[in-house]
Amino acid sequence: MKFSITTTILALLITLTSALVVPVPATSDNNENDNDIKQTYRGHITYYDVGTGACSRGSSANIVALSAALMPAVDGGSMRGRQISIQGTNGNKVTATIRDKCSSYPKAGIDISKKVFKEIKGGDLGIGKTEVAWNII
Repeated sequence: MKFSITTTILALLITLTSALVVPVPATSDNNENDNDIKQTYRGHITYYDVGTGACSRGSSANIVALSAALMPAVDGGSMRGRQISIQGTNGNKVTATIRDKCSSYPKAGIDISKKVFKEIKGGDLGIGKTEVAWNII
């Protein structure tokens, strides 16, 4: 009798504990956090001269540099070449391609080409820094 009560209690404990197990979402093989990729960020943007460096695609390109906190490897890993959708507080939306990273930016901050900044702010570069919402697409 004692054995069957112990067995019943043990079976009950195993059943209750297995109900508490929460599945952990799988991450990509390239160490990117899936939650970072699916998230909508709210942060500031600034612009820079695209120039002729390694990340350049010409002054008419829609390019962006993400915070180093989102770029998994020294060279940007698989984030380089992906696109993001950016929406300004005025409702203007632009798509840009990730080409670089900015080590001094907070996680939600991005640095964008002048062309993208003008599209977001309706042609105005005078403000220099503004808030946006953006996500990786």
